[in-house]
Amino acid sequence: QSSIRKYKELPAESKRLVRIIISEEYERCHTREWVEFSCIQPGRRRRHCGFLLREGSPTDKIRIKKKHMIEGMEFCFQIHVDQYNPIFKKHDILILKKQPASHNEIGIFCLNEIYYIRTLYQVDGVRRLRALNVVEPDIEIKDTDSFICIGTVIGLVYGPYELYSENKAGTK
Repeated sequence: QSSIRKYKELPAESKRLVRIIISEEYERCHTREWVEFSCIQPGRRRRHCGFLLREGSPTDKIRIKKKHMIEGMEFCFQIHVDQYNPIFKKHDILILKKQPASHNEIGIFCLNEIYYIRTLYQVDGVRRLRALNVVEPDIEIKDTDSFICIGTVIGLVYGPYELYSENKAGTK
């Protein structure tokens, strides 16, 4: 109460300086609670629920509270369609690790320059990308195909986060 009383007696310029110091200190203290990662956004849709990565725009970032981090988390991907129900919903943010997916693991795969969120299925030397819903067909990966896994899904972002890029900002 003493500090508030003193603040009220300060001239306008001094009050502005106090508010600046409080804001800066507040930001400094709360920044330690957050961690930042890249967050990939899909571009145009392609066949079999595939997509291109968004080109020509800055990499989006996501800030989440450290207490909501998952061990091994390296980057994120935000879903923009309902094609992955019931596993994932529109606007879910996937947490990924930069490692190739193993049999029966969900990952983001690049097959012949088209990206997919699917489960890798490998039996008797045959590799398939299994759809996460019953509507889309599985895709068989041939030896002649260009195929890489850009990351394995290890979870979803929960709790408060900030998603932003150089051009826009949003929070949840």
